[in-house]
Amino acid sequence: MAVRRGVRRYLQTTCALLKKDCAMKKKSWDDIPSLEGVSMDWDYTPETARDKRAALRISASALARLFGVKEVPARIAAEGQTYTMTIRNLSEGGMAMHVPVVLPAGLVVTVGFFLGRRKVITKARVCHVQKPGNLTGFAFLQLGKETVSFIRGLYPSLVLNNMV
Repeated sequence: MAVRRGVRRYLQTTCALLKKDCAMKKKSWDDIPSLEGVSMDWDYTPETARDKRAALRISASALARLFGVKEVPARIAAEGQTYTMTIRNLSEGGMAMHVPVVLPAGLVVTVGFFLGRRKVITKARVCHVQKPGNLTGFAFLQLGKETVSFIRGLYPSLVLNNMV
C-alpha cells in the first residue's frame, strides 16, 4: 500500500511539472541566437585512406555475397586487347582488378560487367598500377546517373543484410 502511495505521489508530481512546462511560453525561431562568427578551433584532417575517399569501396567478397555468386567478373578492352578478370573492389567512382598486363596510367579503356542483372559498360581511366600482381585502379569516366545511384545503394544493402 505504501508503495502505491509513493508511485501515486511520484506520478502526481511528474504530471504537475509537465503541466507547468507546457504552460511556459514556447520558443520561436527568432529566439535562437545566430551562428554568425562561430568557428571551429581545429581543422579535421582524415587520418586513413578510407576517410579521404569520396566513395566507399565494396570488396569482391561483399559483392559476391550480395549477388549470390562466387565472383563478379569484368571485361576490359585496352590497346586492341580484351581481358577478363575479377573485380577486386567497386565504388561509384571506379574499381580495381588484377590485370594480367601492366597498363599505363592515364590510358582510357572500356569496362563491362554485370551487377546482378544490371549490365554496366563505361569508359574508365587507369589511375594506378600496384605491383606485385598488377592491381589496377580504374576511375569511371562516363558512368550514367542511374548506375551511379545503383552502385551507391549497394553499400546500405550490405549493411542492412549484415554483410559488411
